[in-house]
Amino acid sequence: MEFPAKFGKYTLLRHLATGGMADIYLARQRGMGGFEKDVVVKRLLRTHTENQELVSMFLDEARIAANLTHPNIAQIYDLGQHEDDYFIAMEYVRGVDLRRVCSQGIAEDDFLPLNHAIRVIVEVCDALAYAHEKLDADGAPMGIVHRDVSPTNILITYEGGVKLVDFGIAKAENKATVTKAGQIKGKFGYMSPEQALGGAVDSRTDLFAVGINLYEVTVGRRLFRGNDVETLRAVERCDFPTPREAVSDYPEALERIVLRVLAKTPEGRFESARELQMALEAFAAQDGLRSTAGMLAEYMRKLFRDQLDLEAKEGVRLRELATEEAADEPEPEPEARPEAKPEPEPEPEPEPPVADSRAGWDAVNVVPEPPPAAEHQRLPPEPSVELTEADLAIRKPRSYAGLLMLLLIAVGVWALYTVMQRDLASGRKRGQDIVGFAAPTLQQSGQAPAVPKAPVKKVLLRLTSDPPGARASVNGNMLSGVTPTAVQVTEGTFATVRMMLAGYLPKEKRLEAIGGEVDIEVKLEEGTPATAKLHIESAPSGALVEIDGNLRGETPLKLEDAPAGTEMTIRLSKEGFYPHTIVYSLPPEHDAAVPVKLVPESGPRSMARVKVATVPGFARVERVVADKKPEQLGRTTNVPIDLNVRVGDHVHVRAAKRGLEPAETMLDVRDPYYTVYLRLPEPETFHGKLSLLGTRGLTVYVGSEEVGKTPIRNHELPTGAHEVVVVDEKTRKRATLTAEIRRNETLEKSVVSTEAGLTVR
Repeated sequence: MEFPAKFGKYTLLRHLATGGMADIYLARQRGMGGFEKDVVVKRLLRTHTENQELVSMFLDEARIAANLTHPNIAQIYDLGQHEDDYFIAMEYVRGVDLRRVCSQGIAEDDFLPLNHAIRVIVEVCDALAYAHEKLDADGAPMGIVHRDVSPTNILITYEGGVKLVDFGIAKAENKATVTKAGQIKGKFGYMSPEQALGGAVDSRTDLFAVGINLYEVTVGRRLFRGNDVETLRAVERCDFPTPREAVSDYPEALERIVLRVLAKTPEGRFESARELQMALEAFAAQDGLRSTAGMLAEYMRKLFRDQLDLEAKEGVRLRELATEEAADEPEPEPEARPEAKPEPEPEPEPEPPVADSRAGWDAVNVVPEPPPAAEHQRLPPEPSVELTEADLAIRKPRSYAGLLMLLLIAVGVWALYTVMQRDLASGRKRGQDIVGFAAPTLQQSGQAPAVPKAPVKKVLLRLTSDPPGARASVNGNMLSGVTPTAVQVTEGTFATVRMMLAGYLPKEKRLEAIGGEVDIEVKLEEGTPATAKLHIESAPSGALVEIDGNLRGETPLKLEDAPAGTEMTIRLSKEGFYPHTIVYSLPPEHDAAVPVKLVPESGPRSMARVKVATVPGFARVERVVADKKPEQLGRTTNVPIDLNVRVGDHVHVRAAKRGLEPAETMLDVRDPYYTVYLRLPEPETFHGKLSLLGTRGLTVYVGSEEVGKTPIRNHELPTGAHEVVVVDEKTRKRATLTAEIRRNETLEKSVVSTEAGLTVR
C-alpha cells in the first residue's frame, strides 16, 4: 500500500508492524476546526476476518481497553468497520517497547539503570492494579487479567512515560470469547506456571509475568529462554537461577521481592499488583534509587538520539505528503435543490438507543448502523458469536469540558492583554518627564560591577624516586617521562601519585596540592609485584593497549601477569577513534574482563565523558568538590554512572556501600573518554583470643557454632562482642556469657559445674 492512503476517516501515514492478527499503522485523524492528531490504527488482517473467534478477540481488546482510562494504559479512541475491515484507533505512544530499550542499552553499553528499571515496573504495577480492580456499570468486578505482560507490550515514551498496551488476549467477565479449559494463550517466556498448564488464571498470573520482567531488567538476562517445549517445561517447573546466583552483588532486599513474585503457586505471591508496587517503591526509597519522568526521558533521548532524528525527518516528509494528498482531493459538487413537496405527517420519534449490557461500558453511545454494502463485501455471520452495534461503538458521550476550558483561557488572555495595555499607557505617561536622561550607572543603582573570574591556579609537583627511572601516574594519567620529572595539578585538589619500576613494588602517595611547588619523594622497595589475569576487549578490535605506560599488545588481549593489588592505568588507542583511558584495580590471583567501546573521532572535543563504575555494583557514588557539600551522583547498577566534564577539569569521586570499605579516586581529565572502576574492599578484620578453663567436658558454643569442649585455649575470634553458651550434656545445665574480644588480646574465663548450676568466673 502506498502512503498516504485513506482508511475510513483516517489517513494512513506509515505501516509500523504486523502484530499477530492485525496490521498496525501510524495514521492521522482530522477533527473539527482542522484539528489533527496522530493515532495508531490496528486493522484486522483479511486472512483472519473469516475466523469469527479472532474477530471477537479483536473486538474484546477494544471492549476491555475502552473501559480503562489510566495514564499508564494506552487509550482506545475508536472502533469501527471500514468496508470488510475491522479496525481500532488508539493513542499513538511516541516511544519504544521495553525489549528494544534493553537491547539498545546493551548495544550502547548503557543498559537500563536500576533506578529507571524499578520505576518502569512500578508504573506497570500501577496500571495492572487499576485494571484488576476495575468495576463495571453495576459495580461488579470486571475480572480483567492481561495475560500478556511482556516487554513488547510495555512501551516507554521519549518523555519518560510508561504505557501498558495490547489487551487482545485479556481475560474479563464480559468477553464475547471464552478461553476453553486447557487452552494456552500468551507468550511462553512470560507465562505463569498455571497459565502454561492451561489452568485457571487471576490477577496473580499477571504478577508472575511482572516478576519475569523485573528479573530481566535488573539482572540483564532472559529468565526463560529456549525453544517452545523447553520454555514451557522451565515455566511449569519454575526452574531458574536466583538473582544473586546470576549477579553476585544483587541487592538482597530486591531479590526477596523477585523470588516472592516468582513463586510457583499463586498463593506464594503478592496478593495484588498494588502490594507489589508498594514493596518496590519502599525498596527504591530505602536505597535512594530516585527516578523521575525527566530523568527517564533524558536517558531515552540519549539512547535513541539517532532514532529521534530519523523520526523527525520522516515526520516532516509524511506531513507534506498528507497535505499534498488532501489538497488534491476534489471538492464535492453541490447537491441539486429538490422540488418543493408537501410536508409529510411527522413520524413518532424512535426510542433512544441503549447500549448492550454485555459490553460492560458505563458510557457508550450507539451510532446508527451504516448502509449495507454489497453482498460479496459483507462478512458471513457466525451463529457462535453475536456482534451487536455496541461492539462497534466505543465513542464517549460528548463533553463540553474542553470547550469550557478554552473559553476560560480566552477570557484570561483577553483580561491580561487589557491590563498590559493599560499599564503600558500609564507607563508612557509617567515616563515623559525623564525622556532624554541617561540610564543610571551601576554605582548609582547600588549594584556591584561584574568581577572577572580568576584564572585557575596550578601547583607544580616535582617527582623523584629512589632508585630513579620509575614510571609515574598522577590522577589517572601516565606521565610521558620517568622520574625525576614534574607535572602541574589544580591547586586545592587532592592528587594521587603512583610510581612503578621493574623489580620493585609499586608505591602510592596521596596529598593535597597547596602552594606553588611541592616535592614528592618516594622510596621504592625491592620485590615482585602481585599479578592477576585480565582480558581486555574493544569494539572495534585491533586497538593498541598500554598498561602503566608500557605497550602490551592489541585487543582482544589476554594477560596472565596484569598488575594486581594497586590501581593501573589502561589506555586504548586506534586510528580514527578517540583514545579511551581506564583506571582499574585487580586483587591478586583474580581473573577479570574489561570491555571497551571506542567512539569514532569527529574532531576536537572540549567536553569529556567519564564513566564511573564500582566493583561490586549497587554502591552510592558522590563527587567531592572543594569547600562544598559532596554532589550525589546516584547508585551504580549493571551500567556505570555518566559524567560530562570539561577537558582540563579535575574530578574527585568516592563510592560507598554498606558492609564494605569506601573507595575514591582523583582524575585529571585530559582525554575525551574515561572509565573509572572503584573497587570497594572488604573491611579489615582484627582478631583476639578466648580461653575457657575449669570443669572439663563442657560443650562450648559461640553464637550458633559449636567450637569444642572445655578446656578451650586461645580460640581466635573477630574483635567485638560474642555470645558464648556453655552446656553440661549430662545434667543439661547451661550458662551464657558475653565475651568482649579485643584486638591482639586473650580473654580468659573459668567455668565450674556445681550442684546449683554452671558458674562463670
